[in-house]
Amino acid sequence: GYSMTERISYVEIDLNRCSETYGVGACTASIPTTGSIKCFNCYATCQDKSNYNKETVTSRHSTASGNLPLGIEAIPDLASVSIRPAQLDLGESIGVRASVTLTFKDARYPDTGPEGDRYLADRNYDPYTQGSYWGKFRARYPFTQGADIRLIRGSSDQSLAQMETRHFIIDNVSGPDSSGTFTIVCKDALKLADGKKAQAPVVSVGVTEYPISAGSTSFLLSPTGIGNSEYPTSGVINLGGKELCRFSRSGDNMDIGTLGERGAFGTVATDHAAGDRAQLAVEYAPQQVSYILQDLLVNYANVPSEYIEFPEWLFEDTSYIDRSYSAVLAEPESVTTLINELLQQTASTIWWDDVNKKIQFKVLNSVNQDAPRYDDNLILAGSFSAKDQNSKRVSQVWTFYGQINPLEKLDDKSNYSQCRVIYSAESEANFEGVPSIKSIFSRWIPVNGENAATRLNQLILSRYTTPPRLLKFNLQKDQNLNTPLLANGYNISNFTLQTSTGTLDTIPVQLTQVKDTDTGYSVVGEEVLYTDTVARDETNVKPLPLYTGLNHNIRAIFNEVYPTVSSGDVVNVTVGSGQIVGSSSTATPALETGAWPAGVTLNLINFGTIVGKGGAGGAGGAALSGVTDGGDGGNGGLAIDVSYLMSIENNNIIGGGGGGGGGGGASYADIFPFGEVAAGGGGGGGGMGYDASLGGAKTSPSADADNISAGTNGTSGNINASGSSGSGGFIIAGFIGGDGASGASLGQAGMSGANGDASSFPTGVSSSGGSGGLAGSAINKNGNTVII
Repeated sequence: GYSMTERISYVEIDLNRCSETYGVGACTASIPTTGSIKCFNCYATCQDKSNYNKETVTSRHSTASGNLPLGIEAIPDLASVSIRPAQLDLGESIGVRASVTLTFKDARYPDTGPEGDRYLADRNYDPYTQGSYWGKFRARYPFTQGADIRLIRGSSDQSLAQMETRHFIIDNVSGPDSSGTFTIVCKDALKLADGKKAQAPVVSVGVTEYPISAGSTSFLLSPTGIGNSEYPTSGVINLGGKELCRFSRSGDNMDIGTLGERGAFGTVATDHAAGDRAQLAVEYAPQQVSYILQDLLVNYANVPSEYIEFPEWLFEDTSYIDRSYSAVLAEPESVTTLINELLQQTASTIWWDDVNKKIQFKVLNSVNQDAPRYDDNLILAGSFSAKDQNSKRVSQVWTFYGQINPLEKLDDKSNYSQCRVIYSAESEANFEGVPSIKSIFSRWIPVNGENAATRLNQLILSRYTTPPRLLKFNLQKDQNLNTPLLANGYNISNFTLQTSTGTLDTIPVQLTQVKDTDTGYSVVGEEVLYTDTVARDETNVKPLPLYTGLNHNIRAIFNEVYPTVSSGDVVNVTVGSGQIVGSSSTATPALETGAWPAGVTLNLINFGTIVGKGGAGGAGGAALSGVTDGGDGGNGGLAIDVSYLMSIENNNIIGGGGGGGGGGGASYADIFPFGEVAAGGGGGGGGMGYDASLGGAKTSPSADADNISAGTNGTSGNINASGSSGSGGFIIAGFIGGDGASGASLGQAGMSGANGDASSFPTGVSSSGGSGGLAGSAINKNGNTVII
């Protein structure tokens, strides 16, 4: 006789069991105190759960066949295997998860084997004649969701190690039904990220113990003890869905005043009632997307960390994205939803590799000309089809970024400070002027992330300006065949794919679905239409746009947008036309380079305005019971402080803040019978600059009377003009307060205020006007080289 080789399948289920022995050692269970019979070493029947000591045993099942390999112990009850392969949604979402449905035929079983009854000798019944395998399995293991399960397929002439093993987790079970069928539905590991299973942040139980006013700096959490059990010692809290605060915590006491951030992240400090929820928020500081994805999966979806080869993720991320993303997650949201946002906004994809038991990460990019080729010699005849996907066409991409308030709606345009728009005139012309607009609302791209938004828009537009075709075909298994792998790129040619002249065309394709059968592969792929405009970045060139604002530190802003910088990198900082970079204080530069590693090239290209803050105007001199001199004008502030060598290409204005004008002097006399006569000095004008500088104030006398004349205030300086001077008080000719001086323009020193004049009265006295403030510098080199 002879035996024929046949295809066979095995299923292995990892079950949690207790390693202790009933009533021995750590186990305190005993009959009849804890139960009427001994347990079955599973959690559902455990009588001493505090001492349950978990170990893993494996239950193995196989297809029923008389040709099974010898030496592989298995229960031959596997009736059918149905596989629905994963389907990727490239650059959009996790897609459709892989699913495997396994059916088993129930039968009598003697309760032996790894998962069997350890106390058979102590039972007063025959397990083979009482009940059935899957009936008892369901009673003993009702909590199998999430357990590891393996589908092993091969041929009867192979050892178990030679067969193909695919890894999944149990999603749900049913049965056994009246026909004796038990069903297990398995999913891939990304199922753990679904909203019903995983949310970030995790919902918080704590609430406010008593009312909180808008000015409160602390509050108590309730119930007692919840602080230590649920909240970290510092972080971000969402109070009542209305306000975000930074906090530090000791026990149940939440300090929201020390860090000075009531009403943080664009929210407003407000009153809260007792019992308002205190939801812990998640703050992702600027970092690479691979770190965020890993954190969401491991710490919020409970995906085992060993499923992620993080160095490979980080290498892929750094090679093709190399930008930083950040967000505040104020309310619990599905981890899958958050991951889908990140995949879309970084043009990347993740999937479960069930053969290698890994979650793979890949950034979408063009298919290499040297990638494997499938042609009519490999594609099964009659299996090929190509379908247009007009619904995927995009002619305009609008990316809204720089989220203002994390508590507002994600898709509200008014909740974003910036928007990047790119459109394709060619695409709209090809479709008779009809646009197809894709709007993206990104909580993850920061205010200065124009480069990330531009990259995203370009990738989407280049891929979908012309709708990509969906290709389907079958391949026969062969030892010389390049095995089709999910998400990989391939070059496809078929006699139906032709150029305009009728010659054979080759289409680059990225695979979105691969179904492995006993004889071959059913493959689905999407045409890849990336253009040269979105080829891999020059990874050492880092564009960094700056926008209107105060006190910009180039290195700090760089760290919000890019994860790393090293020798050889070129950082191109651009201040665009109409943008104004200024300072809130004359003691602080409008723009500073910050520290950089040696070998970094730092370039500043300015089309806007970079200016220091103008000096404040000097106060007018006082005149009552004597006189005081007018106040000196404040010095203007610095525009650019250089602590690292840099090149500057200046196409508009770089200016130090103008000096403030000096305040005017005062006049005073004590004349019988009139008494005191006084004329106060006028305030100096504020210097030109950004943010606005203060004008000098008039001083005493504060109001006019019959023999008293107050001066007037100087006005503030701003980016458009310096401040005007205040006038001195006037009694008669020869008895006046001095006028203040106007503030100076950018880079100019302020003038001195005029002296008071009391010459009309022999007993009169007067004071001098204050000096003008010095000009702020345009650039302080600090000994560094600056090429302008």
